[in-house]
Amino acid sequence: MPRPLVGGTRLVGRHYYLGQREVEVLTGWGPGASARNVLIRFLDTGERVVRPFRGLRIAPR
Repeated sequence: MPRPLVGGTRLVGRHYYLGQREVEVLTGWGPGASARNVLIRFLDTGERVVRPFRGLRIAPR
């Protein structure tokens, strides 16, 4: 497993939307100072998924 990114810790605990579903970022990692991949938890089901940070939105469309 890749090591967690120090800069990615600023994302931990923040809530975003994937489509219409609200998610919480549990950890992030990637090259450089930004998180490329994140471990998220869906708030409605509790399911955990690793996915690219790209595609998460601050508010639903």
